[in-house]
Amino acid sequence: MKDRKRIAIISDIHGNCIALKTVLDDIENQDIDSVICLGDIATLGPCPRETVRMIKNLSCPCILGNHEQSLLHPNNLDQYGIDEMILKESVHWCIKKLDSEDFTFFRSFVSTYTLDLGENLKMLCYHGSPFSTIEAILPDSNNEAIQRLLDLDDDINIVVGGHTHFQLYRKYGEKIIVNPGSVGYAFVNPALSKHSPSFLPKAEYAVVEVCKKNISVELKSLNYDIDELESLVNNSDLPIKSWWLDEISRIRINLSKY
Repeated sequence: MKDRKRIAIISDIHGNCIALKTVLDDIENQDIDSVICLGDIATLGPCPRETVRMIKNLSCPCILGNHEQSLLHPNNLDQYGIDEMILKESVHWCIKKLDSEDFTFFRSFVSTYTLDLGENLKMLCYHGSPFSTIEAILPDSNNEAIQRLLDLDDDINIVVGGHTHFQLYRKYGEKIIVNPGSVGYAFVNPALSKHSPSFLPKAEYAVVEVCKKNISVELKSLNYDIDELESLVNNSDLPIKSWWLDEISRIRINLSKY
């Protein structure tokens, strides 16, 4: 029997199969026991169908994100934080790229998932918070906000959620709070903050390890082939195509300065 358990946490892939492949290849070399996906799989990126297939093939627990909610209920997009017209168009574009089996898959997602880590330790997984897919803990969230968003039972030792596209590790009392960041749509600054979304060309995920009642967390940030992503975007009719191309161009200009 292994004296340690290692769980990979992935989130917010957003139709970027290039970044997802990079993460899954890395997971294969990390002695991982299981994978958990925190949702927001298909929308906004150029390859929704391929991304959904890759997640489905993992046969892992999947959490319902606000973008799965938007795909399942496209008449209520404002309710799920999809309020800009270009984002609404992107959701409807994504719907046309998927088939009935994909939507059946989304309906199997759960709002929260609790994993027994052994050693009397438990991990709670969600998308934004245990009670909402569109609220989330930010690096500057105060204790009052955290208490409102979590309101946890004493037997939960670690919580993991996504949605902000920004990696986070912090302590709250005796509990550990983790955000693995975004596999396919990482931001320089967290979503829900005062900053406008700015693309970070990294594929992010987290590894939670339990060994002899100790919990450790590694936040991983990987390089991937931005040229290949750019090619996929260029060859798509994605409504936010120009945003992706502008952000990739900005990244190249910044890199050329160094």
